[in-house]
Amino acid sequence: MGRCGIHDAAKGHQSKALPNSALQRTSARSHVCLLSRSSRRAEAAELGPLGGQNIVSNTLAPETPDSPFQGRRYYSLDAATAADVSRAIPSSARTFVLFLAWNATNESDETIRALARDTFAKGLAYLVAWGPDCSRVHDLFDFTGIDEGYYPSEDSVVMTTWHEDESLASALWFFLFNTVPDQAFETTCNTAIAVAVANAEWADTIQRYLRNPAELNRAAGV
Repeated sequence: MGRCGIHDAAKGHQSKALPNSALQRTSARSHVCLLSRSSRRAEAAELGPLGGQNIVSNTLAPETPDSPFQGRRYYSLDAATAADVSRAIPSSARTFVLFLAWNATNESDETIRALARDTFAKGLAYLVAWGPDCSRVHDLFDFTGIDEGYYPSEDSVVMTTWHEDESLASALWFFLFNTVPDQAFETTCNTAIAVAVANAEWADTIQRYLRNPAELNRAAGV
């Protein structure tokens, strides 16, 4: 895994690791909203982003009562293109964590920067990038945030990590339980969105893991 070298080094900000047993706990305060590509397309016109309804509710909450993740709402999205990602961010998201599973090998820098702009504008607080060429995705999100002034102040950062040498399960586990945002976003980061871009197999795997935390634990070696 790699973390944002520019901002983390400058601020000495470290992500806090939560207990490995966290995913085995249950709580009614967090929900997982899972939506397939076909149902999103069918319902978007009437119900808005992500279809506006819960497909699955599950219980994914860390065990500590003062955890910043309590109350965070989780979504899973099967996006046909990168442009679909920002359009599907729920309006209820004040600021959010984005897990981006994307093979960006053949994508232009501008395509990646365009996605960064769109997600920054909608309240991106933390990016977890996974998939081929995810380190370039990470870097271009960083550069876009710096170059185009998307941070709310000089003392705040959008945290970013990349996970090119990890399994999907390990990166997804990190997304669920290690994504502590910068202090500027701690009180507003009420949403976490796991997106697979143009890869139905990844999308299905993400949804399966979110539906079955015990399976995710096993796959991630927890």
